[in-house]
Amino acid sequence: MNTDAIKRLQEAKAEAKQNPALAAALSGNFDLEKSELLTKISQAIHGRGQQLAEQLGLRKKGKSFFCPHPENHAHGEKHPSLVVDNRTGRFRCFGASCGISGSLVKLAEELGSSDPWGTIVQICGISLNKEEQHHLENLRKKDVRW
Repeated sequence: MNTDAIKRLQEAKAEAKQNPALAAALSGNFDLEKSELLTKISQAIHGRGQQLAEQLGLRKKGKSFFCPHPENHAHGEKHPSLVVDNRTGRFRCFGASCGISGSLVKLAEELGSSDPWGTIVQICGISLNKEEQHHLENLRKKDVRW
């Protein structure tokens, strides 16, 4: 493989971290309809990560949030340690002994949602056609992490 091809592959892998549809394609688990649904959800989240985290019920102070797992913090949580990327909707707790991180779907699950995918779709205000609802149901059944 030449250096240009290696460089393009590395760039695609870096972009896949932000684009679930591309990540699915690179992993070989590519299903066009499901990737379109994930892209639709991703676009609805884009630029609204912090707003959506608040709608999920996280308490905010300044630009950060209080971790939903204060028991993971040695002395309780006096200062907010969870950061949500507004652009991508990904989160990470910087508490010394916590370190949870992931997508807003995982955050909804961490907060006790029995249907994290449905919760994110609902708070984003996404309307799904029948086919997309079917794909969402498949994501739920397969317990897909994003």
